[in-house]
Amino acid sequence: MGCVAKSDGRVSEDEISAARQAMDMLRLDEPQRQSAIAAYTRGKASEFDLDATVRRVAGLCRGRPDLRGMFLQLQLLAALAGNDLRGRPRELLQKTAAGLGVPGLEFMR
Repeated sequence: MGCVAKSDGRVSEDEISAARQAMDMLRLDEPQRQSAIAAYTRGKASEFDLDATVRRVAGLCRGRPDLRGMFLQLQLLAALAGNDLRGRPRELLQKTAAGLGVPGLEFMR
Protein backbone atom coordinates (compact mmCIF):
# COMPACT_ATOMS: atom_id res chain seq x y z
CA MET A 1 0.00 0.00 0.00
CA GLY A 2 2.86 2.39 0.74
CA CYS A 3 4.30 1.89 -2.73
CA VAL A 4 0.95 2.59 -4.39
CA ALA A 5 0.31 5.60 -2.17
CA LYS A 6 3.73 7.14 -2.86
CA SER A 7 3.69 6.39 -6.60
CA ASP A 8 2.06 9.70 -7.49
CA GLY A 9 4.73 11.66 -5.63
CA ARG A 10 3.33 12.11 -2.13
CA VAL A 11 1.29 10.21 0.42
CA SER A 12 -1.94 12.02 1.22
CA GLU A 13 -3.85 11.98 4.50
CA ASP A 14 -6.61 10.06 2.68
CA GLU A 15 -4.14 7.34 1.73
CA ILE A 16 -2.92 7.08 5.32
CA SER A 17 -6.53 6.88 6.46
CA ALA A 18 -7.16 4.06 3.95
CA ALA A 19 -4.22 2.13 5.41
CA ARG A 20 -5.62 2.60 8.92
CA GLN A 21 -9.04 1.42 7.73
CA ALA A 22 -7.44 -1.69 6.22
CA MET A 23 -5.71 -2.45 9.52
CA ASP A 24 -9.00 -2.02 11.36
CA MET A 25 -10.83 -4.21 8.84
CA LEU A 26 -8.21 -6.93 9.32
CA ARG A 27 -8.52 -6.55 13.11
CA LEU A 28 -4.79 -6.31 13.60
CA ASP A 29 -3.55 -6.36 17.18
CA GLU A 30 -0.90 -3.83 18.22
CA PRO A 31 2.20 -5.87 17.22
CA GLN A 32 0.59 -6.70 13.86
CA ARG A 33 -0.35 -3.05 13.38
CA GLN A 34 3.24 -1.96 14.04
CA SER A 35 4.48 -4.56 11.55
CA ALA A 36 1.96 -3.30 8.97
CA ILE A 37 3.07 0.30 9.51
CA ALA A 38 6.70 -0.73 9.05
CA ALA A 39 5.80 -2.55 5.81
CA TYR A 40 3.87 0.50 4.58
CA THR A 41 6.89 2.69 5.32
CA ARG A 42 9.23 0.30 3.46
CA GLY A 43 6.87 0.42 0.49
CA LYS A 44 7.19 4.20 0.31
CA ALA A 45 10.99 4.06 0.02
CA SER A 46 12.53 4.84 -3.37
CA GLU A 47 14.55 1.62 -3.25
CA PHE A 48 11.48 -0.58 -2.61
CA ASP A 49 11.57 -3.63 -4.90
CA LEU A 50 7.98 -4.09 -6.01
CA ASP A 51 8.78 -7.02 -8.30
CA ALA A 52 10.45 -9.03 -5.52
CA THR A 53 7.59 -8.27 -3.16
CA VAL A 54 4.97 -9.32 -5.70
CA ARG A 55 6.85 -12.58 -6.28
CA ARG A 56 6.88 -13.21 -2.53
CA VAL A 57 3.18 -12.44 -2.19
CA ALA A 58 2.42 -14.66 -5.19
CA GLY A 59 4.21 -17.52 -3.45
CA LEU A 60 2.31 -16.93 -0.23
CA CYS A 61 -1.00 -16.82 -2.12
CA ARG A 62 -0.33 -19.88 -4.29
CA GLY A 63 -3.46 -22.00 -4.20
CA ARG A 64 -5.32 -19.29 -2.26
CA PRO A 65 -7.18 -17.03 -4.69
CA ASP A 66 -9.03 -15.55 -1.71
CA LEU A 67 -5.76 -14.19 -0.26
CA ARG A 68 -4.67 -12.93 -3.66
CA GLY A 69 -7.98 -11.13 -4.05
CA MET A 70 -7.77 -9.62 -0.57
CA PHE A 71 -4.24 -8.39 -1.23
CA LEU A 72 -5.33 -6.70 -4.45
CA GLN A 73 -8.35 -5.16 -2.75
CA LEU A 74 -6.08 -3.62 -0.11
CA GLN A 75 -3.89 -2.13 -2.83
CA LEU A 76 -6.99 -0.84 -4.56
CA LEU A 77 -8.05 0.95 -1.36
CA ALA A 78 -4.74 2.82 -1.37
CA ALA A 79 -5.06 3.76 -5.02
CA LEU A 80 -8.65 4.92 -4.76
CA ALA A 81 -7.85 7.02 -1.69
CA GLY A 82 -5.13 8.78 -3.65
CA ASN A 83 -6.37 9.59 -7.12
CA ASP A 84 -9.17 7.43 -8.49
CA LEU A 85 -6.80 5.01 -10.25
CA ARG A 86 -5.14 7.40 -12.64
CA GLY A 87 -1.57 7.29 -13.89
CA ARG A 88 1.20 5.56 -12.00
CA PRO A 89 -0.96 3.95 -9.25
CA ARG A 90 -3.04 2.22 -11.93
CA GLU A 91 0.10 0.98 -13.68
CA LEU A 92 1.43 -0.44 -10.41
CA LEU A 93 -1.85 -2.22 -9.70
CA GLN A 94 -1.93 -3.73 -13.18
CA LYS A 95 1.69 -4.85 -12.81
CA THR A 96 0.94 -6.32 -9.38
CA ALA A 97 -2.14 -8.16 -10.64
CA ALA A 98 -0.18 -9.60 -13.56
CA GLY A 99 2.61 -10.70 -11.22
CA LEU A 100 0.04 -12.48 -9.08
CA GLY A 101 -1.35 -14.26 -12.13
CA VAL A 102 -4.60 -12.32 -12.27
CA PRO A 103 -5.85 -12.08 -15.86
CA GLY A 104 -6.51 -8.58 -17.21
CA LEU A 105 -10.29 -8.97 -17.38
CA GLU A 106 -10.47 -10.28 -13.83
CA PHE A 107 -8.38 -7.32 -12.66
CA MET A 108 -10.65 -4.85 -14.44
CA ARG A 109 -13.69 -6.39 -12.81
